[in-house]
Amino acid sequence: MIRILIRTSRWAIWSRRFGSVAVPLLVLPALMHRTRGISTDTFAVALGFALFIAAIALVTGLIAFLRLWMTGDRGWGRATTGIVLGLICLTPLIYGVVQFSRYPAVIDVTTDWKEPPELILVDGPLPEGELRQSVIAAFPNAVNRNYQLNADTVFALAEQIVLENGWDIRMRRAPGQLSRPGQINATAMTLLGWRDEVSISIGAGDEGTRVALRSRSGTGWSDLGENGRRIESFLLTLDERVSAWRRDNPLAGN
Repeated sequence: MIRILIRTSRWAIWSRRFGSVAVPLLVLPALMHRTRGISTDTFAVALGFALFIAAIALVTGLIAFLRLWMTGDRGWGRATTGIVLGLICLTPLIYGVVQFSRYPAVIDVTTDWKEPPELILVDGPLPEGELRQSVIAAFPNAVNRNYQLNADTVFALAEQIVLENGWDIRMRRAPGQLSRPGQINATAMTLLGWRDEVSISIGAGDEGTRVALRSRSGTGWSDLGENGRRIESFLLTLDERVSAWRRDNPLAGN
C-alpha cells in the first residue's frame, strides 16, 4: 500500500502566524494610546509596524492560496485565517486611503472663517485660498447657525451634546460672563486615540443667537475629514435639539 504524504504549506503557516501577531500589535498600542499610556509619536511607530506585519500576513496568505491550488497541499484554513486577520488589521490603512481621496488634506475646519472660535490647547493658521474653498465645498453644512432662542438655552443644549459625545470639557464660559459670548472648549478622541480640540462659541448675532464651531487636530497634516464631519454632525444634532425644545415649549419666549 502506497502512502501519499500531504504536506502543510509553510506559506499558510506563516500567514496565520503573522496575522496572529499583527492583531495584538495593533490593538494593544491603540488601547494604550487612548488611555495616554504611550505618546502619539510612539503609537505612530507601533501602528506602522503593525500595518507592516499585517501586510506580510496578507501577502503570504495569497501566495499560500496560489501554491495550495497548484500543489494540493494542506493549509487552506491557515491561509484564510492569515488573510482575514491581515485585512482586519489593515482596515485603518484602507480607511485612511479612502478618506484621503474624498476630503481635503487639512487639520483645521471652522464654520466662521472671519472670526473663528478661539482654541486654547492647539493652534495654527486656518487653510487659505483654494484649499479653504475645497474645505467649504466638502462640508457645506459646516456653517454658523442662528437660532431664535436666548443664548443661555442654546448654550445648555450645546453643552448637553458635548457631554453625550463624551468630549472632555477643558474650558467653559457661560454667555454674558466677562461680557463675552459663551464658549466651550473640549477635546474629542478618535477611535485610535488621537485627540482633537473643539471650540464652540455661542453669543448674540444679527438674527438671534449665533453658534460657531471650530475643530482642529493636534498632530498630522490631514484629518481625513474627521473635523469637518464632526462639526456637521454636531450642528445637525443641535438643529434637532433646538427644534425639539421649541416644540416642547411653545409658550416660552425667545
